[in-house]
Amino acid sequence: YIDESFIFGGGRLYREALPQVKRIYLTRVHMDVPDGDTTFPNLDMTQWQETDRTEKREADPPHTYYVLERQSA
Repeated sequence: YIDESFIFGGGRLYREALPQVKRIYLTRVHMDVPDGDTTFPNLDMTQWQETDRTEKREADPPHTYYVLERQSA
């Protein structure tokens, strides 16, 4: 029995796994970066609840960690 697994992209893997995911650990970097070839899918936030947030504004680069839990149907 596996309690928790982690997925580190690419984009296709994110899209395929997302319907099965109950929790997301998301890091948002607060800086302009060039467009890359891998992106995380847009989330329908009506399906997710933010349960934790840690801001690291003084870090290099500044970023915020989020924990999102899928809403029960």
